[in-house]
Amino acid sequence: RRELLEVLSNPDIRKIATKYYQAQLPKSQGRLGFRDLRHVLKALNQHLGLPVPTTLAAEQLFKRYDFNGDGDLSFDEFFELFVSSLRRVAFDRSVLLGREVFVTREPGKVWDIYHRVRTLGEGSFGSAHLGKHKRSKEERVIKVVEKSKARLPVEDIEKEIMVLRQV
Repeated sequence: RRELLEVLSNPDIRKIATKYYQAQLPKSQGRLGFRDLRHVLKALNQHLGLPVPTTLAAEQLFKRYDFNGDGDLSFDEFFELFVSSLRRVAFDRSVLLGREVFVTREPGKVWDIYHRVRTLGEGSFGSAHLGKHKRSKEERVIKVVEKSKARLPVEDIEKEIMVLRQV
């Protein structure tokens, strides 16, 4: 999951997509067909350690992103599919609001490691706290999300996670 987030937040994501696109690009045509897309998805998912989408799932993606309906994907169409597919896996609703998306995995609870100094603010689905590491005394902002109140679209939560990971 971390590698997915790194790819999604990488400023050179178009270059990464180009590498996968060109690796399967038929020399004669200059656009990806469905069979080519299956090869791209297989290579990408194997590289990221993810399960390869079923033929049906790949077919649905292909039809959805073949914007002009010509049976092939231009690079722009492929790029939209590429980013959307990564987002869908990285921010799967079943794990989107899980702890591992926000922090590296550590045993215990965040408040076992940090002392809550003060509450910085509260929003519609959570709060932000100033925390001080109990051993190093380093200060961090800790965002607490109340899962039951998070009724935002996945894209909005994803944007906030990306911003927080860049800070």
